[in-house]
Amino acid sequence: MMLRSSGPARREFLKTAAGAAGLAALPAGGWAQAVRAADRPTAAVIGLGGRGSGLAEWQTPPFADVVAICDVDLRKTGKVAQTLAQKTGRKVDVEQDYRRLLDRKDIQVIVNATCDHWHTKITADACRAGKDVYCEKPVTLTIDEGKVLRKIVAETGRIVQVGTQQRSGLQFQIACDLIRHGRIGKLKQIAVIVPGGGFQQSRPCVAEPVPSELNWDMWLGQAPARPYCRSRLTFRSWSDYGGGVVTDWGAHYMDIAHWAMGGEEVGPLSVDAQGYNADIGKSDYPDQFRPFSARLEYPDGIEVWFLNAYAEPKDEALKPVVERIYGKPPEHLRKYQVPDGGVLFNGSQGQIFVGRQLTTGEGIGELENIPLADIENVRWRACLYAHMRNFVDSVRTRQQPLCRVSESFRALIPCHITNIALRLGRKLTWDPKREEFVDDKEANAQLRRVQREPYQVKA
Repeated sequence: MMLRSSGPARREFLKTAAGAAGLAALPAGGWAQAVRAADRPTAAVIGLGGRGSGLAEWQTPPFADVVAICDVDLRKTGKVAQTLAQKTGRKVDVEQDYRRLLDRKDIQVIVNATCDHWHTKITADACRAGKDVYCEKPVTLTIDEGKVLRKIVAETGRIVQVGTQQRSGLQFQIACDLIRHGRIGKLKQIAVIVPGGGFQQSRPCVAEPVPSELNWDMWLGQAPARPYCRSRLTFRSWSDYGGGVVTDWGAHYMDIAHWAMGGEEVGPLSVDAQGYNADIGKSDYPDQFRPFSARLEYPDGIEVWFLNAYAEPKDEALKPVVERIYGKPPEHLRKYQVPDGGVLFNGSQGQIFVGRQLTTGEGIGELENIPLADIENVRWRACLYAHMRNFVDSVRTRQQPLCRVSESFRALIPCHITNIALRLGRKLTWDPKREEFVDDKEANAQLRRVQREPYQVKA
């Protein structure tokens, strides 16, 4: 049950939090006038899947003037170019090789919405080319990439906003602020719950002719050379190109857990994980929603459970295995099985659950006065817009954005080491200061990957 609280102090807190998020202060003219034309940077969008094409349209005209788009698969560019031309009355340039965009002096901002294995490389190249970057999450494919990218961002002084948009959501901002200021007492236990899904056996990949519009070698990038098959384009299900649901949704909700705990310096001490397939990440076609649960130890005795919400397996033979995995976390940490997941914080004086669909608990108080629309799609769109507005404001003022690479990378570390623990099938000890496993050569070898020339991420 959502408990009610009232009074001037509570109302003032909500008002202040709303203003800080930039949502309550938007002009009456609507989102299209959120950034005046004179302050909008020129931008290029790289990667035009569902996320990239959406970002291209959301940016124009509220936040940036998109002058060019790019994708290694030219089948994706036509519709986006047409939509942008209709909205702006001008033609946008289309490229297949992102490096041509980095050479252009008229482009200030790069929006990186590529597959996960291209996030670090393109962001690093853009920073070195003097561009500011909005990069989709997860910002790195490996932990070593995170170290390199953090160094490059610091050296170049570029503004990089990571697309973990929940930081721009009022419910997440308020919940984290309450927890940091002791609303539920001493923090003891956290459950990071990501969406569940249908579980299935691995499927073979059958080689097919490469479409003429697709530069397959560049799509593969740093990953090993493989024959083309269209199912590889669902990249997050493949260990060569992503980390499945662990890094996909985990990047969102583990970020909130770290934010509530204190931010950039937060790090786990150990991880013990198990999933349906101990070879997750090695399998030729690992389903991204395979069931998993992981227990991570953090400083000050905080226990973090990382798991996906329960979903009934389609295969009856998998039910006993799935139920065993879901039975590992304590029952009270699995009480909020909402489809989009969320984070449950347990403290010595209460609990708070915060997610995209639900925010509740003894410590949260009444949230009905937050100025968010009732319709879910509109509410989440407002969150995305606020995040992009924060980025554009940072580009103009040169102040750090809400989701810096350093913090986003640190919040991604528990996701990466969870995947490594799933692959190795044993508990691992982590040193959060050195950012490596303790006396474990086998585990430390998985902090990096062999990168194919000429697509390496170089320090």
